Amino acid sequence: MSLTSQSPKSTTAISASWIINIPSIGIVGHKVEGFSADDAFSVQSVKLIESYIGIDGQLNAGYIPQLKQLRGTLAPTSTSLEIFNLLFYEMERQEETVWINSSIIEIPSIRASFALTNGVLSEWTPIPNVKKVVQPVAFTIDWSKITKI
Repeated sequence: MSLTSQSPKSTTAISASWIINIPSIGIVGHKVEGFSADDAFSVQSVKLIESYIGIDGQLNAGYIPQLKQLRGTLAPTSTSLEIFNLLFYEMERQEETVWINSSIIEIPSIRASFALTNGVLSEWTPIPNVKKVVQPVAFTIDWSKITKI
């Protein structure tokens, strides 16, 4: 029996892209750029069900919709910081949620694309941390839906 070799698959992140749409503040089709080198973005795991075992030992479980949290970091030199600052300060000005209508994330190296809908900026760092050099800026967006496209 011989082993066949296959070409290794790439997992490079360099070709990943993210488009964001916030029409209420005039942002449509903006390509988010200038990610932090080691931590561009990630989506937190989602607890899909609520379950318990009754006193009779039977398992009960049910699907519960959950937030899908995308966490990311942008380099302090990212031009996309302006978009998130605009969103943050508009929410502060209005004292109201400003919705991110949709986003598309494409990761060509693994042949995957995702649609994200109904999002809100839930965490933002309005001033970057300053150490020896200015640090990346962290953010979190809560999405109601993420689908593979």
